[in-house]
Amino acid sequence: MTSTSSSIYIEAVFKHAVDIDLELRRVTVFGGLMIRNLSREAVEHPQLVLHITPIRATLSGKILSPELVQTFAVYTKGGKQTGWKFSDPDWIKQSKRNGEYRIESIEPLTLRPGIWTELKDWQVEYDFEHISEPLHIQGWVEVNDQRHSVINPISLTCGP
Repeated sequence: MTSTSSSIYIEAVFKHAVDIDLELRRVTVFGGLMIRNLSREAVEHPQLVLHITPIRATLSGKILSPELVQTFAVYTKGGKQTGWKFSDPDWIKQSKRNGEYRIESIEPLTLRPGIWTELKDWQVEYDFEHISEPLHIQGWVEVNDQRHSVINPISLTCGP
């Protein structure tokens, strides 16, 4: 748990599995990011950030580009869209510049105290040709200009 304020406490953890495909010569990390509000009050509109290095590793999965939300978002019974989207319309350029992916809920999200929320079904792929450089996935949750770090960053190093 990371606390950056006397009143907001956010717990964030990765869950992941690694697949090494010798035929395709690629490593894939299948991930989820679990977040929970440990504060006494609800927290509004958190933004999730994944920082992936080296920047040539690619993030994919069930995160939509902002312009595709109307077409591909999932609807619930009440007609509300659910899921996750990249916050920045230029998310590809942003990620190739600094390895940072900013992600937010499609619908307004409120983290209620004690309830887990998950960014699930994403993966990071990394080709063997670049395996000499370690793969690192860090993350944090931003709320009201405060940063709450994921407590178990992912680091993968493979030797020759």
